[in-house]
Amino acid sequence: MTTTQGTSPNAGSAIDKLDEFTEYCFEFYLLDPERPSLYPFASDTEICNAVRAHMTDPNPLFPFDGDSADREAVRDRILADRRLIGCGETNFDKAVAMGMHGIPSRLKNYAQTLEKILK
Repeated sequence: MTTTQGTSPNAGSAIDKLDEFTEYCFEFYLLDPERPSLYPFASDTEICNAVRAHMTDPNPLFPFDGDSADREAVRDRILADRRLIGCGETNFDKAVAMGMHGIPSRLKNYAQTLEKILK
């Protein structure tokens, strides 16, 4: 399965799947000026924690395929962990902008620039 920037992992060992799917999520959500992503808003730690939680929390109605639905579930876990959705907040852009105060200090300047762009 081909995505906008990378390939969704659908085969291989559990470790390979974890690494490939984490990289796939980085391509979309990693907030790092050294590694541009499509929708940068999360630290590497937030993404890794959300990926692990998603992959270790099996849902028989939503089996893990490593596709865009799984990637979006990771995004939603990050926002839920920040308590920015699921509590009445449904505006994704606003939730992302509100969550930038918790990112590592090395990324604060990049986050501030991104906030200006989003306004």
